[in-house]
Amino acid sequence: MPHALFVGPDSEFENLEDFVSYAKDHPGELTVGESGALGLLMVLAFNDIAGIETTPVAYEGGGDLINALLGGHVNGASSSITAEQELNPQGGKALAYAAEERIEMFSDTPTFSEQGFDLQLGVSRVLVAPEGVPDEVVKVLTEALNELGQGDEIKQKFDEVGTPYRYLNHEDVTEYLKKSNETILPIIEKNADDF
Repeated sequence: MPHALFVGPDSEFENLEDFVSYAKDHPGELTVGESGALGLLMVLAFNDIAGIETTPVAYEGGGDLINALLGGHVNGASSSITAEQELNPQGGKALAYAAEERIEMFSDTPTFSEQGFDLQLGVSRVLVAPEGVPDEVVKVLTEALNELGQGDEIKQKFDEVGTPYRYLNHEDVTEYLKKSNETILPIIEKNADDF
């Protein structure tokens, strides 16, 4: 579930380029709401990657965050791309979301990557096992998960609740997590007091 950068209905920013350009000319002036560690992480990571400074504003939850954006209390919001379903009818929109490539469900919105910012960040559900699990156990679990994860039934269940679904096998999820850690760990270390 990738995170996105949203703007409200009365925003002066038509696209990500406008947002970044303004932020470069006015360091720290733009406020970006967030409602948790992942939202804050996306704000800080994007600031770092884009070479800008925005001011994160913490909210208690997603509802408060969306209301603040719609009410014009912040210039942007960092939230799951699924918030687009709430914001679009009200005139808000996502400028970009942090996925490697576009997700069919949100195909009208560009990713950060295709706009020149290598940022992939979102909520992932990953099954882990303790270190030292025997190879034969990993093999059995991996085969069972591959069968389940690539099946039509699970994809249909996610579609029914309006949630994007992408299954990664053992090797691919390991690579994805490694790449994510390379991106986020330096951001967390640099901003340790904010977490």
